[in-house]
Amino acid sequence: MKSVALFLAAFGLLATLHAQRVTLKSGEVIPAEAVARSGATLNVTIKLPAGKVTRGIPAASVQKIDFPEPPDLAAASQILESGNAALALAKINPVIAAQQPFRDIPGNWWDKAVNVKLSALGVLRLDEQIAPLVAELARFSGSPETARIARLYEAKAQLKKGNNEGAVAVANILIEESKQSDLLASAWLIAGQAELARKNYRAALLAFLHVPVFFPDQKVAMPTALLGSARAFEGMEDFARAKDALDKLVADYPGSPEATESKEDLKRVTRQLNKI
Repeated sequence: MKSVALFLAAFGLLATLHAQRVTLKSGEVIPAEAVARSGATLNVTIKLPAGKVTRGIPAASVQKIDFPEPPDLAAASQILESGNAALALAKINPVIAAQQPFRDIPGNWWDKAVNVKLSALGVLRLDEQIAPLVAELARFSGSPETARIARLYEAKAQLKKGNNEGAVAVANILIEESKQSDLLASAWLIAGQAELARKNYRAALLAFLHVPVFFPDQKVAMPTALLGSARAFEGMEDFARAKDALDKLVADYPGSPEATESKEDLKRVTRQLNKI
């Protein structure tokens, strides 16, 4: 097996083949032009001066595959941030399908693609599709941060069931442990929504305001943060600031579900202001 690597090194190909690289648990590094999977076997295409050869390798013997980042992964994230969750979903699904055969091998982009899909599903409120995807993510990803993503959706499930105390508890653990901006922003939103449901308006406001203050790049989280802060202000009878938050929500994120949902909030807050 090492003879192939030595042969490639003699022709200087190890330094020039950058498309993909397969590292075996034995320490051997195989520069690969393409990698395909058939059950428990990886079929690695290797480019040689005389042509191409395909080498079958047991998947269990692979330590890591260095896949280049799929361009559509970043594209889908950008589309999602622009507010078009449906288009982001259509863009990310082929990435997930392509990466899925390698989801149990380190170096894949499957878990990051799934995270984008989960965010898109959340924006579109397709909750019935989220739970099985989270279970799949928890099963196949060995990343601690990805395990925290699974816990994030566990907290969302607790929130939906009305277990606000449980949702806050999980969110607080994630806030303490994570360093990932999108996860932290989502955890603060969950904490805010749970505190809002418990009518702890000041605690809810503090949680929601963490998003624009500390995570201004997390555009996907912003509509929920604005609507939540508006409702917290309303609960505190600060109707002027509540209206400001609602106006910003409608102006900056007009196509969001939160903007549509906020119409009744705006009517209610406006009535209160007219009484003053």
